[in-house]
Amino acid sequence: EAGLPPWAIYMPMYTGLYRRWMRIIMCGIIVLISCVSMLLGFYDLYTRIPAVRALLKQVLGPLNSKLEELVIVRFSVLLAWLLPYNTICRRCWHAIVACMEGCRWFFVSAVWALSSAASAVNTFLGPTISALWLAVSILFEPFCIVLAATRTAMDGVLDALASV
Repeated sequence: EAGLPPWAIYMPMYTGLYRRWMRIIMCGIIVLISCVSMLLGFYDLYTRIPAVRALLKQVLGPLNSKLEELVIVRFSVLLAWLLPYNTICRRCWHAIVACMEGCRWFFVSAVWALSSAASAVNTFLGPTISALWLAVSILFEPFCIVLAATRTAMDGVLDALASV
């Protein structure tokens, strides 16, 4: 058991929800996600930076055009496979948005509770509480802006996919 995280020791002892094969599958999924994201990053470099494209054409020669064809075919097949499942994508996105809205609601209500409790001690710590409230609102505002922009963009993308 040396080298195992504590949760990997206590979960099977008390809950029965953890098995060794779960760890192996999770490790494989993490490696697969890492490899796929690395390949997508290299493909993004290849498509956006002309110097990388020229270097690959020089190094690979005629194999480059066949490789490019293969990648385009694979991406088109992947896109064609994902398009019929836009309801699944939409439901997942709405679940993510609901979780983010819940977190936002929790933080806003926590800040409101803190501010209302702080108003009771405003006579002693007035300027400090005011500065704290300003700092929290300044730190939280970009999160709200990013959430709203991401939600608007994804709603547009999902609506466009739904009309296809």
